[in-house]
Amino acid sequence: MPALIEPVCQASLLRHDAAKLLLFSNPAAKTRVNLTVRASADNAKSWRDLIVLQAGPAAYSSLVALSATEAGCLYERGDKGPYEKITFARFSVPR
Repeated sequence: MPALIEPVCQASLLRHDAAKLLLFSNPAAKTRVNLTVRASADNAKSWRDLIVLQAGPAAYSSLVALSATEAGCLYERGDKGPYEKITFARFSVPR
């Protein structure tokens, strides 16, 4: 299994019980860019990309289950650096 690429940065891990998935968010690169949410249906043995929330600079993130079919992520992002704004994004989770 390939490792989940992570710069020195806070990631977030959430068990979404209704969707029966583990969700993981982090800057999916060796630097603080490309904030991505991944999903695992097999207890973290394998991961698939679910959504890229920020292709550019991004940093810390925190995931939350919102409903049986939705999750949210609060994260740092910016245009020139990862700490310019704090954003909350909702996204669908497959069931």
